[in-house]
Amino acid sequence: MRKITQLCLGTVQLGMPYVTKKPKLKDSLEILAFAESAGISCFDTAQAYGTAEEILGTFGMGGDRKVITKLHPDATRVDIQLSLDRLGVSKVFAFLLHRPSHMYSYGIAHRMRELREQGYCDHVGVSVYDKGDAIWAANADWVSAIEFPYNLLCKELDDSPFFDLAAGKVLIARQPFAKGELFRCGMDFFGVNRAQACLQFVMNHIPRFDYVAFGVDDLRQLQENVEGSKKSVPMMESNRIWRESLKLNAYLPPSLWAN
Repeated sequence: MRKITQLCLGTVQLGMPYVTKKPKLKDSLEILAFAESAGISCFDTAQAYGTAEEILGTFGMGGDRKVITKLHPDATRVDIQLSLDRLGVSKVFAFLLHRPSHMYSYGIAHRMRELREQGYCDHVGVSVYDKGDAIWAANADWVSAIEFPYNLLCKELDDSPFFDLAAGKVLIARQPFAKGELFRCGMDFFGVNRAQACLQFVMNHIPRFDYVAFGVDDLRQLQENVEGSKKSVPMMESNRIWRESLKLNAYLPPSLWAN
């Protein structure tokens, strides 16, 4: 059965200066309110994203809202509880390791498994950057959620066993705009709005994602992205954009995006 990919709002820009200046609390709450009105119920954050967890907690993360947050590997039970307190919830949708290298530690993996077993979250997993780590995570029995970059610049997982190995796990594709590289690389989008083309590629090209996570700098950007996610790209233009993107394979690895 085809998965229906849903939007997930990333919150790093809300909690700390990222690409642009950190928005005021009032503006952040307006962004979250619009996201909810647009049907977005999943939010991606991290302990390292400045005040992002507190802002989400101020807005309110109860009801059907799902929170994915990321941990430092040395996080104690006190740190875990602090995250939950900041978010104003008793459990989150997923706790992920923020660095893929940490998932290779037996001790860390054991602690992550315990978080789920003890009811702190529904899923545990890892945020990865490359194919090797993604495939390892897909094979790990304790991992039930994986977040990874996927966009027109970064689609190396297509020619790998990753999606078959990760069947049944929660899959979050992040950075559909490659941190803005797709707006700077000179790629021809053949008259299609770039944000629309980038989102539609992730949401429709490989129908196996649960969520596509993206961040915004302001309310206007969120409104444009939500609108773009609803509009389909005609098949002819979609195929032309796909062929154009093949010229950019290995254009820039994720570690260098926006640098």
